[in-house]
Order: sequence, then C-alpha cells, then structure tokens
Amino acid sequence: MSFKAWAELVSLKKYLLRFKLAYTIGFISLILTSIFTLLIPWMLRKAIDGIKAGAEPAILLRYAGLIVLFALIQGFFRFWMRNLLIGISRKVEYLLRNDFFAHLQTLSLSFFQQRRTGELMSLATNDLNAVRNLLGPGIMYLLHTLILFPMDIGFMIATSWRLTLSIIILFPLISVVVMHISRCLHIRFKAVQEQFSLINTQIQENFSGIRVIQAYAREGWAAEEFQRANDLYLERNMQLAKVSGIFHPMMSFLTGFFLLLIIWLGGLQVIRGQMSLGGLAAFVGYLGLLLWPAVALGWVINLFQRGAVSMGRINEVMRIEPQIRDTAATTPLASPLRGEIEFDHVDFAYTPSGPRVLSDITLRINPGESIGLVGRTGCGKSSLANLIPRLYDVSSGEIRLDGLPIKQIPLQQLRENIGYVPQETFVFSESIKHNIGLSLREENPDLIREAAFFAHLLDDIESFPDQFETVVGERGLTLSGGQKQRMAISRALIRKPPILIFDDVFSSVDLETEQQILKKIRPLMQGRTCLIIAHRLSAVRDCHRIYVLEQGKIVESGTHTELISLGGFYAQTYQRQLLSQELE
Repeated sequence: MSFKAWAELVSLKKYLLRFKLAYTIGFISLILTSIFTLLIPWMLRKAIDGIKAGAEPAILLRYAGLIVLFALIQGFFRFWMRNLLIGISRKVEYLLRNDFFAHLQTLSLSFFQQRRTGELMSLATNDLNAVRNLLGPGIMYLLHTLILFPMDIGFMIATSWRLTLSIIILFPLISVVVMHISRCLHIRFKAVQEQFSLINTQIQENFSGIRVIQAYAREGWAAEEFQRANDLYLERNMQLAKVSGIFHPMMSFLTGFFLLLIIWLGGLQVIRGQMSLGGLAAFVGYLGLLLWPAVALGWVINLFQRGAVSMGRINEVMRIEPQIRDTAATTPLASPLRGEIEFDHVDFAYTPSGPRVLSDITLRINPGESIGLVGRTGCGKSSLANLIPRLYDVSSGEIRLDGLPIKQIPLQQLRENIGYVPQETFVFSESIKHNIGLSLREENPDLIREAAFFAHLLDDIESFPDQFETVVGERGLTLSGGQKQRMAISRALIRKPPILIFDDVFSSVDLETEQQILKKIRPLMQGRTCLIIAHRLSAVRDCHRIYVLEQGKIVESGTHTELISLGGFYAQTYQRQLLSQELE
C-alpha cells in the first residue's frame, strides 16, 4: 500500500489503544496457536519414523495422543484469538460509527447541500464494514502470518535446510503476484464503493419522492435510471471479481507447483537416505502451513487496501470542521432571553463566491413584537430567518439578541430559545407523540396535547385509531400537507420559547384553518417575539410591523395600514389576494 493509504489508517490508533489488554491476550493466544499448530507435523514425523522403525504400539499411541492433545490446545487458543481480535473490530466499528454520526450532527447545512444522502449512508454502512474487516480478520491474519512464517521456516530448516533453501529462493514469486494483484484490487474497489454510494442516493431519492414519481407516471423512467446505475455497479463489481478470481487460481497453481517440487526433491533425499520418510511428511505439512501465510498475505493486503480506501473516504468527512460552532468568545446566558432581535447591516451569501442573497439588512425587533416578512419567491425571506438560529452565519454585519452578538451565545442555548418552523416541513417515521415532543428532554403528555390543541391538530389526532401513538410513516407519508405543517407548528410551540419563527407555515392550509390556527396561537404569541414569513398576507396583517423584501433588500416597512397607503408591492399583492378570495 502507498504511504497515503497507511496514513489514513493512523486515525484508528485512538480506538485500538482502548483495547490494549484484549489485543495483548489475543496476541498471546495467537502465538500459542502457532506453536501448537507447528508441533503437530513434528509429532507426525516421529510417528511415521516410529512405524518404519517398528516401534511399540504404546509409543505410537502416545504420539497419536499428543497429536490429538496439541490439536485440542491449538483449537482452544484459536477460539480466544478469534473471539478477542474479531470482537475488537466489532467494538471499534461501533465506536467509529457513533463518532461519525455525532460528527455529522455538528456540520452545517451547507455540507449536506453539497453531499448526496446516499453517499453518507454508504460511508456509515458499507465503508465502515470494510474498516471492520481490516481491523478484525485483516489484523488477525497479518499477525498470524508474521508470527507463523518465521517459526515455520525454523521448523523447516530443522527438518531439511536444503529443501528450505530451494523454497525460499522461489518464494519471492508469490510476493510479486500478490503485490501486483493488490494494486489492481485497490483501484477497482474504490470505483465499486463510489458507484455504491450513487445507488444509495438513487434509492433514497426515489423512495422519498415516490408520490411525485407516481403522480407524473414516471415509474418506468425511475426504473430505467436505477437499472443504468445498477448495471454500472455490476460492471465494476465484475471487474473487481475478475481480479479477485485470478488471485485464487494463481495461488492454487503456485501451491501445487511448490508441493510438486518438494515431493520430487524430498523424494530424492529419502531415496538417498538424506531424509526420513517422516521428515518428508512433516516438511510437506510445514510447506502447507507456510503457503497459507503467503495466500493469507494476499487476502490481508486486499482487506487492507479496501479498508484504507474506505477509511480515507470516512476521514475526508471527519476532517471537515463545523463552520458553525461555539468559540472561545462564547459565554452562557446569565438570564433568560427577552426576545429582542437586531440585524446590523447584514449581508449574506450561501458561498463565498456566490451571489448575495441578503444585502445591508438593518432592522430591530423589540421583545414581544410580531413581525411579518413578505416578498416574492426567492427574495431572501427564509434565508433571513435561517440566520437567527445560526443555521447559517452572516457573510458580514452582525445579528444581536438582547444586545448580545449571537456568535457569543452557546448554540444549544440559542436554539433552545427559538421555536423554528421551517418552510420545508419534516416529519419523522415515529409516533405523533414523538414528533410533537421532539424538543422535550422528557416526555410530557399534557404539553404535547396542549401544543396539538394550539396548532389546531388535536381533533385530527383524536380521529386516528391510535391517536397520539399513531406512527405517521416515513416523512409523514400518511399525513396531509396541512397536517404535517400543523404538527411542525405544535413542535415549535411546545417549549413556549421567547422567539417564534414561522416560515410560510400556512401555505398548505386553507384560509379558514389559517385563521383558526392564528386565533388559537395568538395568546401564546403575547409577550413573545414572533417572525411570520408568508405569501398569503392575511397571516401577517395583524403584525406590529411588516417588512417587504425585494432581491435581498428591505424595500417597504410599516404596519398593514401604512403599507396599504404606500400603494407598493404589499398593497398590490393584498388587493390581488382579496379579489382571489372573492372569486372563490
């Protein structure tokens, strides 16, 4: 393997050091397994030579008993060797998977926008399995080879140094074959893993978007697209299988060649009286034990190549630093937030080289005020809302809560003080109770029921056979769009935070339901800072102030009445919506 591949494996050191004792006992068991394995051909030599010399049956029986005893002892230590060394690999896989998942939770939204979900799923499953195989069978057979090889050579020399020399001279041939095939395996396995990630992505996207696919009668197209990806995956796997397929017949040929050579050369020595028949039998046994490490070495190199590729892919993600995190300047809040929000000349772009989404935003929201935010699609409303809980950081300028820069407030405290309902509602494949109470540290049925009532969802829930225990299906597949949005609203209301952000949450409900929800949550909004983003202006007309965004800039602001009198975008939109309601 290359130096770069080895370097990727260094990151596993901290995990392996946690199991030093288990590795030590496993290593001792491995040595004892090798010793007693090598003693069996030695005893076989004694028995065969004893038979030829006419030894007493009792002596032969003793040799047979020792062979059985050594086999049992070898089996005992082999069990502990495998149990400990393979067991460690399972535990490291468990720890690494937990760390990988925990690290993903710290990464910003921009990371997930740039990565396919299927790729991350592949890393957390297929690639971690490859790392586990490296740490388990890979390390175990590598150590076994390194221990057994020199010991076996020693026994072979003690049996016949001439035959041993002839074997050692030809042995580099196996190493050349193994190294060449291993390089080919490395390249092909990496291609297989990348294609597997793409297939995972397609499966995830198709299952998540099954409604859209079926609604547009695109089932055939989806199946064809998946088949093309699967065909390429099969092709790359077949290329990998061809290289792997060459390896085993090649090793079998070399094994047979070495065995034929030993029988010929050893047989001549037996005929000439230079070696006993028992010695030749023992040497053939030692040769078999010697060839196994050679074959195992190729397999181990294959495991290390695969594991190194996979660990490199995992490390690539693990090395990514969270863009949004607490710093040395972060200080825990000394008192509860009142809810004052201030934007001070804020600019924002999703990427450093990308276009500005928000430009020179300056506004102040007093504690307990309800603020409406309206504008055309893509004007930056949701982007502005995402900056308050630091789902993204500003490009320039500053946002302050109660006079404190939000970067100085611990992320967990900041977000615990904000009830945020995003534009894209997400529902987990869990019970309604779990979805509404997601933010609670401990389950509280009374709070869950109250939040459902305020979100105008209680009647719907009580109509379900299992009520709050109803499992809603993946992404809320069994719920209507309006029910999902109301569930998201109840999730935000349940903790009664000082700041509430509703990002176009009424788009999937009719006007009557919207007004019923607003009527119910208005008492909860009293004394809380509320930011309501809406396309339907009826949702914001009662706000203390309303801001109109256009291309990332504030172009109008004021109360509903003041904005109507301006005759601008807000007034024109309001008139259109009134006319639309009358026509309905």
